[in-house]
Amino acid sequence: MFNTKFSVVALCAVTIILAALQAGAVQAAESIAATGPIGGSDINAALLPPEGLWISGIGAAVGFSDYYDNDRNELKARGSDTLGGVGILYSYPGQFMGGQLASTLFAGYERLCFGVDPYEKSCSSGIKDVYSDVLMWSRFFPSDAALTQSKGDVQRPFGTAVLFGLGLTIPTGNYSKESPINNSANFWGFSPNIAVTYTAPSPLPDLFGDAIQLNGRMFYHMYTENKDTQFQTGSVLSLDWAVVMMKGQWQYGLAGLAYAQLEDDKIGGIVHPNGGNRSEVIGLGPIVSRDFMLGDRPANVTVKGIHSVYGRNVAKSTGVFVRLSTKF
Repeated sequence: MFNTKFSVVALCAVTIILAALQAGAVQAAESIAATGPIGGSDINAALLPPEGLWISGIGAAVGFSDYYDNDRNELKARGSDTLGGVGILYSYPGQFMGGQLASTLFAGYERLCFGVDPYEKSCSSGIKDVYSDVLMWSRFFPSDAALTQSKGDVQRPFGTAVLFGLGLTIPTGNYSKESPINNSANFWGFSPNIAVTYTAPSPLPDLFGDAIQLNGRMFYHMYTENKDTQFQTGSVLSLDWAVVMMKGQWQYGLAGLAYAQLEDDKIGGIVHPNGGNRSEVIGLGPIVSRDFMLGDRPANVTVKGIHSVYGRNVAKSTGVFVRLSTKF
């Protein structure tokens, strides 16, 4: 039986709504990407799987209906983003300072289309920028509830896990400075991050499950200059989160994200004439996940929906994300 203490880490990338941020090029003429694992982080955000190589197949479909301008007004817009990707995670053997070490790599292909009325919709298809968690360190601190579980019960990671990581985005994707829409940001991104996962016995009746889990992973994103345009995106703070109930091999609940650009964009070292076109977004939606055995290998399938409920200089979007992960 798959031990949910080690449910496959969220091997995924630019969270569903954040894919829409590249549509910011309509006003900023540049990509505004938070960067991160394809699909974002959610369940077990700070927990790493057992040592070995883990692989995920990732897919997402996003629809854009409006565009939040700099004053948070909603402009009529239309577009879509369809992407597929692969993520790999290697969990290193042994321990370091009482915790686990792991590295990841994510690559994908997408077709992105967007347009704000009355302008014509533009599209771009190609490879996305590669993202890597160059190194992550996770340590789990069990609670008394973890130490007193019955052997006949599904083993839960009761307690608190913390994770520290360094993310890197490599500009390998499709880009043209003449195009208003691109699959690549055409600059490097550096994303130190921290995650926390807290799991406890459920305070609700057994009908709803035997455990509740709270997850959060925060990234601080820094970017180099786009050498083709001398444009530099201001630093960004983003948060992925999930609150789920655990029942048997199922997890279900609510997931979401928050994103805020902290500094103004610059062109040639000078603040963008529109005041920096700072971008913000809040999105949330349901998440359902199940652990199972794929032959003799532990596996997990997760489905997540995200709908933007607030934004500034970003497309309003609704998306569905699917991830299938297993040990290689």
